[in-house]
Amino acid sequence: MESKSDRLWTISFVNLCASQFLLYFSVYLVMPVLGLYIVDSFENGKSVVGFLLAAYTVTAMLCRPFAGYIIDTFSRKPLYLFAYVGFVSVFGSYLLIGTLTLICIVRVFQGFSFGIFTTTANTI
Repeated sequence: MESKSDRLWTISFVNLCASQFLLYFSVYLVMPVLGLYIVDSFENGKSVVGFLLAAYTVTAMLCRPFAGYIIDTFSRKPLYLFAYVGFVSVFGSYLLIGTLTLICIVRVFQGFSFGIFTTTANTI
């Protein structure tokens, strides 16, 4: 007989999958139009757009090795929630951005929280 702890499809697992889906959906919803928005609003070249879009990916990549240490040091669920709330709050700040410097700062913070979130979610 299968015990309750052996089940894969628990409410916690479904919530984890739903939160990851929503996070990835928001990332891939903004990614295609952000470059066009930067070109149209700030009248910059493709190299600036590439730099700003790459800041997110590079930051996420650089923080992942440290995320493993942080996950092993602290409790996973609060860290997961902290990274998720951080990502969502930074994601909401796109509405307030008015300069390229702020876009770069937001992309770096968003990449950091994305790197922590994805590493923690996969560990959980």
